[in-house]
Amino acid sequence: MTSYTQLRGQVDGIRHGAVPDWLTRALVKVATAPEDATVLCHPLGFLCVPVWRFGDGGVCVHVWTRQVPAARPTTSQVHCHSWDLYSLVLAGEVHNHLPRVVPVAPVRMATVPTAPAATHRLFEVHSHHDVDEIQATGELVRCEPGRVESVRAGDVYTMAAGTFHLTDIVGGEAATLVLARNRPGGRDQTVGAVHLPNHRVRRAHGDSITRRWAARFVLRLLTEPRPVLQPV
Repeated sequence: MTSYTQLRGQVDGIRHGAVPDWLTRALVKVATAPEDATVLCHPLGFLCVPVWRFGDGGVCVHVWTRQVPAARPTTSQVHCHSWDLYSLVLAGEVHNHLPRVVPVAPVRMATVPTAPAATHRLFEVHSHHDVDEIQATGELVRCEPGRVESVRAGDVYTMAAGTFHLTDIVGGEAATLVLARNRPGGRDQTVGAVHLPNHRVRRAHGDSITRRWAARFVLRLLTEPRPVLQPV
């Protein structure tokens, strides 16, 4: 069985032209039999191509493109994962915004003029296949601007579980290969409006044309000479 450490090494090897067979096989399968494949239109605006699931995590490809209408979240773009992320940028330029999400205690007395006002509420996201159960918590927060990290094609970036962030794609086109490892006790969370109720979101599936296009697009990135690993 391939270990997480071995998978990280294989992801790094892609930067130097060593594409693992399991990745190529998975993408070829999607490209040649799209009717049997899964490509999800993620609420955060990208296409998600599942590649490999293992005991405590998985590998998938994320593709941002103007060719497919992007889904939009019902809460906001600001979120954190229950898993550690290790991501190789295959094409484009990715800006990761890291806002400060500051807890705000409920104000119980109207006579406290200096108490900071909450701008958002935290929501927990519980995913079951392609359905997200979005549940309001009692945690109110202020969401304030933070630093921005920029990564380009050929770069690897990491994101620890519990790190609030949102991703902005320069030019609207990009692709990343994501390796995730679950963190025990971690929570998938998002930031939403204070009075937004509990609700459910079903992730749409890309049609066969979209599935085939996404797989072929990533295969080209992986098989063409290394200069393709530059911002598009």
